[in-house]
Amino acid sequence: MIQHKASSPELANVTLKSLRNSIFRDFNVTLASSGEEALCCIKENGSKCYDIILTDQRMKGIQGSDLLKEVYGLCGETASILVTGYVDMPSLIKAINEGRVYGYMGKPWEPDELKQMVYDS
Repeated sequence: MIQHKASSPELANVTLKSLRNSIFRDFNVTLASSGEEALCCIKENGSKCYDIILTDQRMKGIQGSDLLKEVYGLCGETASILVTGYVDMPSLIKAINEGRVYGYMGKPWEPDELKQMVYDS
C-alpha cells in the first residue's frame, strides 16, 4: 500500500500512479488517498495483511504515525515505512515506538533509495 500527500487530489493521484508504474511496478500495489481510506482497505482485506505500508506523516485527517499504530494493531507483521518532509521528532519517535516503523525516509527522497528500502523490508 502506498500513500502520499500532495497539494491537490489530482496531483496526489498522478504521483501515486507514477510511483506504482515506475519504482513499484514489481509489486501488487493498493493506492489510498488518505489514512482513513488506507484503514478501510486493510479492514476489507480481512485476515490477509499487506506486506508493506508506505505512508506520509502529514495528511488531512489521520496522521501517518497514527495510521501505522492502527495498522500494527490489525496486522502486526506488516512492515511500515514513514515518509515526511518535516522534522518532527516527537511524531517520529511515536511512530517508531507505537507503529513499529521499519524505515523512515525524509523528503525529497531518491527513487532508488525508496525502492531499496521497500525491497529490504
